[in-house]
Amino acid sequence: MLNQDSDVSANMSGKIDLAFGLNGVAAINITGAQTTPLSMINGPDDTLYVGGTASSGSESKFFMTALNSAGEIISEFGNNGYVIGVFDEGESSNAIELVLKNDKLLLVGSSYIGTDPYPALARFDLMGNIDPTFGETGRGKIVHFIPGPAGTSIDQKLSTFFKPDSENRGIQKNSLIELDDGKTLLVHYFDRVGAPSYGVIVRTLTNGSLDTDFNGKGYLEVIAPGNENGQTQIQDVTVDSEGRYVVCGS
Repeated sequence: MLNQDSDVSANMSGKIDLAFGLNGVAAINITGAQTTPLSMINGPDDTLYVGGTASSGSESKFFMTALNSAGEIISEFGNNGYVIGVFDEGESSNAIELVLKNDKLLLVGSSYIGTDPYPALARFDLMGNIDPTFGETGRGKIVHFIPGPAGTSIDQKLSTFFKPDSENRGIQKNSLIELDDGKTLLVHYFDRVGAPSYGVIVRTLTNGSLDTDFNGKGYLEVIAPGNENGQTQIQDVTVDSEGRYVVCGS
């Protein structure tokens, strides 16, 4: 069956499937918000799960939705087809990556507090219900307040250059790896205009909390040698054959 599926996908004509959605396009519209889908995965029964960011003015929230194989929103998912929220109450959130594992949907992104984005995660079942076994105190969500470069204060207001739908800071798409032991490895970076900043490698346990066996605190600052007064931006991470973590960026 796998070979057959591969043959089919390799020989697709490239023509749009007009039976999908409306004339080949499934529109995702959240009333009153600019909707930016950023990640999509194929689940059981060809259900398409889509995650991203819904922005309105200076605020943003994460969203998820589910579509059937015909491109129709599944109304039983979440609240009338959508899950919309923030990682930490009262703060703007971006969602960048959606991962499916063991019948759970892991949403990965950033929570914007003060001057910085902080790495954040939330986990749901396949119907969009929050997973109380994830995060802390049954919230199903977690934000890691990792100390940023000098000058960070969670009490400061968002900087004027902050854009809720921006992808050039915080968690980056395709920057998450699920390790063999159920832990998660991801990369994140702080962005300071005209000031030194750096990226971090973060390792979490299966419930999303920091794995303090990694560098004694669950994360490691990454600063390019000789670039201590510049910006080291981390974009992606991989694991080599000897189990070493390799990052790339600029």
